[in-house]
Amino acid sequence: FDLSIEEHRVLLRRVFFGRFAGRLAAIGLDPEEVYQMVCCSMVVRDQGSRPFQISMGSRSNYAWMVCRSVCSHAVERHLRNAEVSVLGVQRDAALDQGS
Repeated sequence: FDLSIEEHRVLLRRVFFGRFAGRLAAIGLDPEEVYQMVCCSMVVRDQGSRPFQISMGSRSNYAWMVCRSVCSHAVERHLRNAEVSVLGVQRDAALDQGS
């Protein structure tokens, strides 16, 4: 899934903004920022030990799976940070365990 190919970039952008951007914006995340994380993740995955293979599935399915993975991690991170900070004051979650 080479992002230097215009067709692949268009597909990834269409999948991300069509399926995930609205949900991210609704909870307070910047879709453009998460989209950059998706692109970086796609580059890292392509250089890893298991790059995209057409025999394993379609490009659109692969793009959807990567977007879903990165978006779910971004949402989890956002919600975890929201739980830790209360009115702008950072709390240490480890210290709250005994309370």
